[in-house]
Amino acid sequence: MLFDFQQLIAPFNEQEFIRDYFEKSPLVIRRGDPHYYTNLLSLAGVDNIIKSGIGGGLQLTMSHAAKKMLPADYMTGWNTDYVYGQTGIDPQKVFKHLQEDRASIIIHNAIQYHQPLQDLVTSVDEVFNCSSGVNLFITPSHAQCFQVHYDEHDLFIIQVSGSKHWKIFESGVYLPLEPQNKRIVDFSGLELLYDITLEQGDLLYMPRGFVHEVTTTDLLSCHITLGMQNTSLIKRFADYVTRAAMQDDPLFRKAYIHGSKRSELAQLKARLKEMLSSAVYPKILHHHGMPKEKKTVLSIPSLSEIH
Repeated sequence: MLFDFQQLIAPFNEQEFIRDYFEKSPLVIRRGDPHYYTNLLSLAGVDNIIKSGIGGGLQLTMSHAAKKMLPADYMTGWNTDYVYGQTGIDPQKVFKHLQEDRASIIIHNAIQYHQPLQDLVTSVDEVFNCSSGVNLFITPSHAQCFQVHYDEHDLFIIQVSGSKHWKIFESGVYLPLEPQNKRIVDFSGLELLYDITLEQGDLLYMPRGFVHEVTTTDLLSCHITLGMQNTSLIKRFADYVTRAAMQDDPLFRKAYIHGSKRSELAQLKARLKEMLSSAVYPKILHHHGMPKEKKTVLSIPSLSEIH
């Protein structure tokens, strides 16, 4: 059975969600049904993803809020005094850090190994005309993956197994377009909006910019983070201008240097004004943008054995 966007946000429908929550406010859906995501992903399914990919193309990183995790900590490879070369994932190192150091596993390309995740991503992309993707977070009990932060993309947090405690604060930056590390933001004084525990089967939607801090409870947690890379209006305009420059408008291809002729700048201003006219503006809104590249026998313990 296909698990699509409508099933993800039930009992709300698409129109209600966009009208009341999208880019406006977090939404917490408590279902009281630990089996709600069975058709999407189970803990056994996560085991299969790891076992299928860890010897080959699985894209995996590890994170710990209190210390920096380097690839050499969990990858196999070679190193010199100046360079570390990665050759693969070391399962023993990965699960040692997971169990002993309370570090989190983050799987970045799970959709390559699990079709229901790809189907959900496709459904979300069709609804929002966006480019979305998923990461799997596996965090042991009483642990923290990241320090307090905000994200530059909208998030759906899908609690597949275990539970996580969330503190959600008001927005640090309204609808940011760049990562948090690109600017200095003071989180002190932000109002605490939610202090909740997501249980297996629950959903959290969080617009980009809302500050949050997350820890696990006394259970190992596995959740899916579905991130939506929405196409902003300024990105639509920039893509439209870029395509115009590439195809049939040489004015935009001219180099700008200090002291450029005022006549050229006047032409540029007039051309931009024309692009924002009532006749051209609809083309920008319905323009599809620049072509995008879609991001696309080991002894391994079962996650059900880890706490």
